[in-house]
Amino acid sequence: MIQKGQKTAYILNYVKIRLLRREEQRGHYLLPFKPDNPARPAKVAVKRGGQLYIGEAWVDYVDGQWAVELPYTDEEVELIYLE
Repeated sequence: MIQKGQKTAYILNYVKIRLLRREEQRGHYLLPFKPDNPARPAKVAVKRGGQLYIGEAWVDYVDGQWAVELPYTDEEVELIYLE
């Protein structure tokens, strides 16, 4: 974890996150922690089947748990970075 002022960035060692809810072409994946500011898009890096996705994603509170919305519907992906 790296803290800059009030921002916290999580650099993770490929944490596998599982699909919580599927919606058309997008999936909500369960986060292992509560993000600092879920009211803004998070910067993420995710690995899926050898492909790397780097971009922004929304964090939502889904079914009583924090989840990140990604353009995938696989059962599991690897979370590398979240800010």
